[in-house]
Amino acid sequence: MRRILAALLFSITLFPLFSTEPFNGWERIKTGHFTIVFEEKSRESAMEVAGFCEEVYAKVTGFFGSYPDNILTVLHDRSDLSNGSFYPAPPHLNLYVTSPAVPLMGAQEGNWLKILLTHELTHYVNLTYGKGIFNALSKVLGKSVTTVPGGFMPGWAVEGIAVKLETDLTKGGRGRNPFFEMEYKAQTISGRFYNWRKAVYPSSFPPYDRIYQAGYLINDYLSRTYGNDIFMRIYSRYTTVPFLGFNHAVKKVTGNSVEEIFTAMEQELQQRYGIHKNTFGTLVSPEVTGDYYLPVITEKGWILYRRTQDRGSALVLYDPETEHETILAKAFLHDYASYTADRTGNSVVFASFDIQGNHPSGERYSSDLFLLDGSSGRVSRITRDKHLWQPALSPNGKRLVAVKKQGQYSYLVEVNSDTGETQPLFSRPETNVYTPSFAPNGKSIVFTINDKGKQEAAVMHQTGDVELISESIAGEKYFPEFISDNSVLFSADTDGSLALYRCTFTGPGGTAGLDKVCEDPVGAYAGTLYGDSVVYGSYSPNGFCLKEKPLPSGNSDPSGSRTVTIAEPAGKDSTPEKAEAVETPYTDWPNLIFWLPVPFSMDPLDSALSLAPGFVSYFQSPLGRISMEAAFSLLPSPLQPEGMVTFQYSGGPVQIQYSLLQGYSRYADEGHGVQTTVQSMDVTFPFIQRYLLGTTTLLAGSAGLLDRYSLYSPEDFSFPSPAVPGLSSRYLFGYTGVSAAVKQVGSIKDIIPPRNLSLASFLYFTLNSFSVSPGWNGRFSLSVPSLFKHQVIRVESRAGSSVEGLDLRPDLRGNLQSTRTEDGRITGAIDYLFTLGIVDIPILGGLSLQGIAGGIHLEKDAGFDKEGFSADSQIYTGAELIFRLGYMTVVQELGFGFNTRINTADPYDFNLFNDTGLYIFLGTDSFLSNRIINKNSSGVSGIY
Repeated sequence: MRRILAALLFSITLFPLFSTEPFNGWERIKTGHFTIVFEEKSRESAMEVAGFCEEVYAKVTGFFGSYPDNILTVLHDRSDLSNGSFYPAPPHLNLYVTSPAVPLMGAQEGNWLKILLTHELTHYVNLTYGKGIFNALSKVLGKSVTTVPGGFMPGWAVEGIAVKLETDLTKGGRGRNPFFEMEYKAQTISGRFYNWRKAVYPSSFPPYDRIYQAGYLINDYLSRTYGNDIFMRIYSRYTTVPFLGFNHAVKKVTGNSVEEIFTAMEQELQQRYGIHKNTFGTLVSPEVTGDYYLPVITEKGWILYRRTQDRGSALVLYDPETEHETILAKAFLHDYASYTADRTGNSVVFASFDIQGNHPSGERYSSDLFLLDGSSGRVSRITRDKHLWQPALSPNGKRLVAVKKQGQYSYLVEVNSDTGETQPLFSRPETNVYTPSFAPNGKSIVFTINDKGKQEAAVMHQTGDVELISESIAGEKYFPEFISDNSVLFSADTDGSLALYRCTFTGPGGTAGLDKVCEDPVGAYAGTLYGDSVVYGSYSPNGFCLKEKPLPSGNSDPSGSRTVTIAEPAGKDSTPEKAEAVETPYTDWPNLIFWLPVPFSMDPLDSALSLAPGFVSYFQSPLGRISMEAAFSLLPSPLQPEGMVTFQYSGGPVQIQYSLLQGYSRYADEGHGVQTTVQSMDVTFPFIQRYLLGTTTLLAGSAGLLDRYSLYSPEDFSFPSPAVPGLSSRYLFGYTGVSAAVKQVGSIKDIIPPRNLSLASFLYFTLNSFSVSPGWNGRFSLSVPSLFKHQVIRVESRAGSSVEGLDLRPDLRGNLQSTRTEDGRITGAIDYLFTLGIVDIPILGGLSLQGIAGGIHLEKDAGFDKEGFSADSQIYTGAELIFRLGYMTVVQELGFGFNTRINTADPYDFNLFNDTGLYIFLGTDSFLSNRIINKNSSGVSGIY
């Protein structure tokens, strides 16, 4: 509890509510086939995309033989995270401007946005394919309907063709990336390759990019075996008859099943990687499922970043002899190379995200530097809104440098650790820099430069001169690190596999010698010295790992080496070519996603169904700010309209929701029909909505109106002929309240969040009868770890008092009827929940089981009124099973449980049907997932 409250105070006091970077709205430019939407700060990137997008369009559409028009492409420049997506509702592309900080899609393509557009445009053209039954239906029912077949394709097919084309149509791509190859090479050599059913969906087991990896391998094998047009022959068959499934189309076109193709592909990989002259190094990281990254060797020991299923993400002090870990800070870093330490290990600097969800432009990810005091464990913030990552401390801790974002590119800066201000050290147009490292004497800095797809290691000397030190060998260079004042270790894929090379140089303009010092059958992607050994990073079926080999003796051979000086004035801005385009403001209007006729009644106030003509429809804007839903049906007898209309607006610091519900019910036992109209308006202000250092903090206030109008008649009546005059009621309510939550994430095995505090309180008052006392409801939930790992104790309470026309009292789990009749009711519960296991089990199609949790609970309720509280002898107890289910890339917890009433005064007074209730819930908290407001009483479910 104390740790949760400290995290809340830390989030509120240390960070402002909004970013210092202003938001001035969205602009757009148009090309022949694209509408590019961007902020003013992204103009350079937008013009750059406009300059090459038609070239990319011609290549991708030519492959598919499908030619969509007016492709909406949104550039996001407030995220220091590299990403991209195709979104089907409405169809558009999201391109995140920031280039990857670690090798992701191949170093040979120097323009991140070009390779990203190739990948995402492949999804767009593929999933909006201009042929097939759903494409025909989309002409009538809405453009997004054409993407329906994509929702039933296996993950390997969806992502695989995009990875294949990003490789075939650019200079880079994951198919040319040795880091990507390391993953399936490790699976193959170890004999632990996953089966074809697991290639359908991603998993919490490595490799985490399984659908991308398997997809590329399968598509590459298909292309080489059946011809370059094989995917389109399969996909054309699939979209013609999608109900038979994608695997059926594969079998019909190739004559072989997916299983047979996958087996042949795996056998080919075994032949490719089956014979190795090199030997593996000694494993020095724990043999557990998770990732261990290259350590910083200090006087205190190894300081490294690790992420495991069992213990989550953290910076730790690691002893390789005993495999003992001491957690220094729980944090999710910007990338796995974004941490550094001084020689003593007392100062550790790392880069992590400050994620703000209520920014006017949408979600915002800012990467900044934090200082960890290795002695006290205290974490303090060095920079704010500086967009920095991959820091490097000099051995004496007096100098700090880092990589800084500049559009899609980056440059090297020096950081004042006291003020957080930055000073440019090295910058070149259209160039990225990566992974700086200081020499032991603190005078020189080595880093990687990617200049238009050519990636080399470079040294900045004390004089400020910069020279390449790795051009004398082929391939791309990664993760350079000083191992002495004039010697650097880096990795390169010179021989087709990542190996470590040592470069020894004499100074600016001098000669350099190169020799290979470490190789591994899977690959050695980065290394450092530990005594007389090389500790290097590699990959295993369990994830990224650390290995050790003796350092070869002897000097490097300088023959054939050369040095190229590329010094440039520090701080020079990147000036990419611009396209000429007309710029106009962009307004985020909603588009029709789909509409669908339905043959049944759509009464939102009554769960009963009846035959009646109607329709449902959905609208959404591309940026997700506005969404609308409409459902309508017409009861023929009596003639009554039923349905709903909802409108939602999310503008960062304000969220607005309006709903209109219309329904008709028959109450034969009471002898009348009821026509009800309910309107509600809710305005929410998310004052704090951010994630930082493993803690999510939410604080929001809201207010709204609720209007419920009902007409009654002793008999059924039609809408044009209303009920008997006078038989009506109207309730008009206002409400306001506040809610707050603090949640700390655990490991993958923590299906139940181990630390969570949430509370809310709302006041409801009548506006058409001020003499009526107001009602209220509230909730409280606290979760803390138990004495055993991945087991949680959760204490919760809900309370509410009724007001005329509105029942605010809480329900019991399983919809058991409370024995309390007072106007107010309070329900309390204690749950003991536990993870039963993390699994990786394919079920059917893209559906998978990824984890199981269980729980037992004890629940009690009491009534209260002006006279005080009162309780009886009834208690409630039960158990639950919670399944973590995945469908393609979506993961959702689904729970099943039962609740049983026990009369402690008379245990034999028990009826199985009346005293036991079964229930199903989404998420991991069945107590709070129950309806707080009775749907049949208010017409609104879950106001808060």
